[in-house]
Amino acid sequence: MPKASPVLRRIAAGLLAAAMLLLPAFGMAEMITGTVLAVSDNGRQVTLRLTDTSAPRTLLVVATGTLPPCARPGNIIRVWGTFVPGGKRFTATDIRGPGHGHRPDPTGVRYRLERSLDRGYRSVRPPHAGGRGRMRRP
Repeated sequence: MPKASPVLRRIAAGLLAAAMLLLPAFGMAEMITGTVLAVSDNGRQVTLRLTDTSAPRTLLVVATGTLPPCARPGNIIRVWGTFVPGGKRFTATDIRGPGHGHRPDPTGVRYRLERSLDRGYRSVRPPHAGGRGRMRRP
């Protein structure tokens, strides 16, 4: 059996790498983030207030299975799935939120940023308490 030339090997390696990078993108679901407003009695539907949109918007999320324990009113959850035509409903294939193993904010940075947004520091810099060193005398 003849050996492949080095050029063909490089081309094949490049095509394989491109396929590995691009193929998962075709099967990926959309992800939304929101605050749980209400949970239905049947344990399969959640009303979310979306946090990743510029205007406040609520959305009904229907889970394909039972809801995880993190889907409680007031919790921020991430939901993977697809929009139902019309845009008012979202079919969830995976729901994750705060809790062991999910680690949405392991360093606490996201919590501090959201807390500062709630206090109204959107475009105003918070008071600075140092970092300028000593004042020099003229």
